[in-house]
Amino acid sequence: MCIRGRTQWKKRFEFQVYGELGAVEISGLGGSYGVEQMTVFKRPAEGGAPDVERNEFPGKDVSWEREWAEFKSAVTEGRRSLGSVEDGVSAMRLIDAMYRSSQTQSRVSLR
Repeated sequence: MCIRGRTQWKKRFEFQVYGELGAVEISGLGGSYGVEQMTVFKRPAEGGAPDVERNEFPGKDVSWEREWAEFKSAVTEGRRSLGSVEDGVSAMRLIDAMYRSSQTQSRVSLR
């Protein structure tokens, strides 16, 4: 018996979401994982090759630092942070719909 396999020796980060009308691919985390990139594919209604938009985000990712600074200032200033309870509920509905769609392999309405 001969077993052949391949191993990717390079550090990689990839995230892909596909739908009927398009897809998003995200790769890289900076550093040894490569430059952060986002590629958006939009499928034309009439069919054919998708429109492709690629974006690169070189340099240090400061999004977590900015988010944490916003949260701390909202607490110390006694104000509500960006977003609301309704935003959180909407996000959870979206996540639930994604799981249901994956399980049933069918389209799920968010309404």
